[in-house]
Amino acid sequence: MKSLQRALDKAETAIVTTTLGIMTVVIFMQVFFRTAGGLESFCAVHGIEHPAIRAATLLIFKTSIGVISWTEELARYMMVWTVFIGGAIGAKTGAHVGLEAFVNLFPTRMVRAALVVSGVISASFSLFVSFHGFFLARRIIGTGQVSPALELPMGLVYAAVPVGSLLMAGHFLFAGLEKYSSFSGQAKKEG
Repeated sequence: MKSLQRALDKAETAIVTTTLGIMTVVIFMQVFFRTAGGLESFCAVHGIEHPAIRAATLLIFKTSIGVISWTEELARYMMVWTVFIGGAIGAKTGAHVGLEAFVNLFPTRMVRAALVVSGVISASFSLFVSFHGFFLARRIIGTGQVSPALELPMGLVYAAVPVGSLLMAGHFLFAGLEKYSSFSGQAKKEG
């Protein structure tokens, strides 16, 4: 069980790191080319007619037309995957607003049962989202819909919902079992 958890942790971290890295580079390119594209207007307004500057701005402007059309779309899809896989990482680390306030309302002798109920509710909701997300992604794949600029299958983008939610459910279950067993061990030491 621990080896599966470690493998999932490594895969999730690699996916989130990669998607955030790609998103950062793509957005930087978009901002650079958008800003550099405005250089031509700046030169025209201020009467700057140096051939080298004119050639550079023309080259940047021509390049920016091809770059800007797909960078926004790719950054958006990277963000979707980052959010859903990051949600699973948040479930692992306990960063989600959970049912902790609910669990803390119970007396000490009932906390174990409340932890189990909390884990089951969180995992059940994540499985519900994953189940319906799977059918949504499958339906989108069936339509053959592709993204406008990159022409990626839209089912690939929608697949982030069931994948991330399934990983989240697994982490909620692992965390619930871990909390339950650690609380069980604490209760034995105190008793």
